[in-house]
Amino acid sequence: MDDVSDTFTTKNASLSAYPTDSMNVNFDYGPADFDVRQRAVGSLNYTLPFFKTNRWLGGWGVSGIVSAQTGSPFSVIDSCGTCDSNRDGQFNDRASWLGSGPVTSAINHSISPANGYLTNAGWGQPGAVGIANLTDLPCPVDVNQGRWCEGSVVSQTRRNSLVGPGFFNVDFSVSKSFKINENAKFTLYGNFFNIFNHPNFRSPDNNLNSGTFGQSISAFDPRVTQLALRFDF
Repeated sequence: MDDVSDTFTTKNASLSAYPTDSMNVNFDYGPADFDVRQRAVGSLNYTLPFFKTNRWLGGWGVSGIVSAQTGSPFSVIDSCGTCDSNRDGQFNDRASWLGSGPVTSAINHSISPANGYLTNAGWGQPGAVGIANLTDLPCPVDVNQGRWCEGSVVSQTRRNSLVGPGFFNVDFSVSKSFKINENAKFTLYGNFFNIFNHPNFRSPDNNLNSGTFGQSISAFDPRVTQLALRFDF
């Protein structure tokens, strides 16, 4: 938990490093940009027992790594030129969630993240006059005479209140050793990264002013196959 994870190079680069409300710095207190709540990793390494004493038929082995973790936290923002509700000169303020239920209700679990991880409906922002996907919310007249507001009074979401798609990956390797003498051998490796070619999507486009808002428009690497030869002596 922090207010700003990295002042110079924030992961959520579309968000300003300035506080949302300079009179209430804790309004930006939330999960760190690099926070991963749950992560599990398991590995195996097994030498096959077949023909262990045979120089040409033995020497087979398998290994693998299984990784599973929750996604990275992020915030929903808007970048419209008139959406500067706190009047700080930065036009990437966090949007307000007006939908029913908690802000996590905006996550769509029924379709692929590539088609829409977040719903377009239920978002708003003070000053968003005529902006697609946003409901215009005037600043209350009893807050700073209605001239500006930091958003807490209109349900502005807390920093990093949403979590992106999870990650699951299996790497697998098969090897064959060719023994030359007691001190030297060649080993041929076939390595398969993300062997099941499982799609792991990155956090979705979080800008309400974008045509791809809510969609995960990038993913981690697909299956990669690598052959390697190693000489031990």
